[in-house]
Amino acid sequence: METRGRADGIRLAFRSSFYESSVAHDGQGSVLVSRVIKNRRDLGCNFIDMVALQPGTSIGPHSHGGRDAEMYIIIEGEGEMLMGSERLKVSSGDVLINPPHGTHGLSNLGDRLLRLVVIDLPVEASDEN
Repeated sequence: METRGRADGIRLAFRSSFYESSVAHDGQGSVLVSRVIKNRRDLGCNFIDMVALQPGTSIGPHSHGGRDAEMYIIIEGEGEMLMGSERLKVSSGDVLINPPHGTHGLSNLGDRLLRLVVIDLPVEASDEN
Protein backbone atom coordinates (compact mmCIF):
# COMPACT_ATOMS: atom_id res chain seq x y z
CA MET A 1 0.00 0.00 0.00
CA GLU A 2 1.36 3.33 -0.99
CA THR A 3 0.77 5.73 1.83
CA ARG A 4 2.89 8.73 2.32
CA GLY A 5 2.45 10.29 5.72
CA ARG A 6 4.06 13.64 5.18
CA ALA A 7 3.56 16.99 6.79
CA ASP A 8 1.49 18.05 3.80
CA GLY A 9 -0.79 15.01 3.61
CA ILE A 10 -1.32 11.31 2.90
CA ARG A 11 -1.42 9.64 -0.51
CA LEU A 12 -3.47 6.48 -1.07
CA ALA A 13 -3.48 4.51 -4.34
CA PHE A 14 -5.55 1.63 -5.71
CA ARG A 15 -2.60 0.31 -7.68
CA SER A 16 -0.52 -0.45 -4.62
CA SER A 17 -3.20 -1.47 -2.12
CA PHE A 18 -3.21 -4.93 -0.57
CA TYR A 19 -6.66 -6.43 -1.03
CA GLU A 20 -8.41 -9.14 0.92
CA SER A 21 -11.23 -11.08 -0.69
CA SER A 22 -14.38 -11.48 1.37
CA VAL A 23 -18.14 -11.73 1.19
CA ALA A 24 -19.42 -8.31 2.20
CA HIS A 25 -22.58 -8.26 4.33
CA ASP A 26 -23.92 -11.51 2.79
CA GLY A 27 -23.64 -10.11 -0.74
CA GLN A 28 -23.10 -12.07 -3.95
CA GLY A 29 -19.58 -13.38 -4.53
CA SER A 30 -16.41 -11.98 -3.03
CA VAL A 31 -15.37 -8.35 -3.10
CA LEU A 32 -11.85 -7.03 -2.77
CA VAL A 33 -11.27 -4.69 0.16
CA SER A 34 -8.20 -2.82 1.34
CA ARG A 35 -8.54 -0.94 4.64
CA VAL A 36 -6.00 1.79 4.00
CA ILE A 37 -6.79 3.99 7.00
CA LYS A 38 -8.27 2.89 10.31
CA ASN A 39 -9.05 4.50 13.64
CA ARG A 40 -8.04 8.00 12.51
CA ARG A 41 -10.44 10.30 14.28
CA ASP A 42 -7.75 12.96 13.92
CA LEU A 43 -8.50 12.80 10.19
CA GLY A 44 -12.25 12.87 10.80
CA CYS A 45 -12.91 9.25 9.88
CA ASN A 46 -13.14 5.83 11.45
CA PHE A 47 -11.73 4.14 8.35
CA ILE A 48 -11.15 4.43 4.62
CA ASP A 49 -11.53 1.35 2.42
CA MET A 50 -10.61 0.92 -1.22
CA VAL A 51 -13.08 -1.57 -2.68
CA ALA A 52 -13.29 -3.42 -5.99
CA LEU A 53 -16.32 -5.43 -7.13
CA GLN A 54 -16.08 -7.78 -10.07
CA PRO A 55 -19.11 -7.95 -12.40
CA GLY A 56 -21.98 -9.78 -10.68
CA THR A 57 -20.72 -9.23 -7.13
CA SER A 58 -22.30 -7.11 -4.43
CA ILE A 59 -22.10 -5.64 -0.98
CA GLY A 60 -25.28 -6.96 0.63
CA PRO A 61 -27.92 -4.71 2.18
CA HIS A 62 -26.96 -3.68 5.70
CA SER A 63 -27.42 -0.90 8.24
CA HIS A 64 -25.08 0.73 10.71
CA GLY A 65 -25.82 2.07 14.15
CA GLY A 66 -26.35 5.68 15.07
CA ARG A 67 -22.71 6.61 15.56
CA ASP A 68 -21.45 6.50 11.97
CA ALA A 69 -22.33 7.36 8.40
CA GLU A 70 -20.66 6.00 5.28
CA MET A 71 -19.68 7.85 2.14
CA TYR A 72 -19.34 5.81 -1.07
CA ILE A 73 -17.31 7.50 -3.81
CA ILE A 74 -17.61 5.67 -7.13
CA ILE A 75 -14.28 5.89 -8.96
CA GLU A 76 -14.81 3.56 -11.90
CA GLY A 77 -17.55 1.35 -13.32
CA GLU A 78 -21.30 1.26 -12.85
CA GLY A 79 -23.74 -0.41 -10.56
CA GLU A 80 -26.89 -0.15 -8.51
CA MET A 81 -26.96 1.35 -5.02
CA LEU A 82 -29.65 0.52 -2.51
CA MET A 83 -30.34 3.50 -0.23
CA GLY A 84 -33.24 2.84 2.09
CA SER A 85 -36.00 1.52 -0.17
CA GLU A 86 -34.69 3.27 -3.30
CA ARG A 87 -32.43 1.73 -5.95
CA LEU A 88 -30.18 4.14 -7.83
CA LYS A 89 -28.00 3.62 -10.90
CA VAL A 90 -24.48 4.77 -10.02
CA SER A 91 -21.34 5.36 -12.05
CA SER A 92 -17.96 7.08 -11.97
CA GLY A 93 -18.05 10.38 -10.14
CA ASP A 94 -21.09 9.63 -7.95
CA VAL A 95 -20.83 10.30 -4.22
CA LEU A 96 -23.43 8.69 -1.96
CA ILE A 97 -23.84 9.30 1.74
CA ASN A 98 -25.45 6.57 3.80
CA PRO A 99 -26.81 8.16 6.98
CA PRO A 100 -26.74 6.67 10.49
CA HIS A 101 -29.25 3.79 10.74
CA GLY A 102 -29.65 3.88 6.93
CA THR A 103 -29.91 0.64 4.98
CA HIS A 104 -27.62 0.43 1.96
CA GLY A 105 -25.95 -2.01 -0.42
CA LEU A 106 -24.16 -1.96 -3.79
CA SER A 107 -24.19 -4.30 -6.80
CA ASN A 108 -21.90 -4.30 -9.82
CA LEU A 109 -24.30 -4.57 -12.76
CA GLY A 110 -21.70 -3.62 -15.36
CA ASP A 111 -19.32 -5.75 -17.39
CA ARG A 112 -16.14 -4.32 -15.85
CA LEU A 113 -14.64 -3.70 -12.44
CA LEU A 114 -16.50 -1.32 -10.11
CA ARG A 115 -14.09 0.59 -7.87
CA LEU A 116 -15.04 2.82 -5.00
CA VAL A 117 -13.73 4.42 -1.87
CA VAL A 118 -15.73 3.94 1.35
CA ILE A 119 -15.19 6.46 4.12
CA ASP A 120 -16.74 5.74 7.51
CA LEU A 121 -17.51 8.99 9.32
CA PRO A 122 -18.18 9.34 13.05
CA VAL A 123 -21.35 11.23 13.96
CA GLU A 124 -22.78 12.23 17.29
CA ALA A 125 -25.58 9.98 18.50
CA SER A 126 -29.01 11.37 17.81
CA ASP A 127 -31.95 11.15 20.21
CA GLU A 128 -34.31 10.96 17.21
CA ASN A 129 -33.80 7.21 16.59
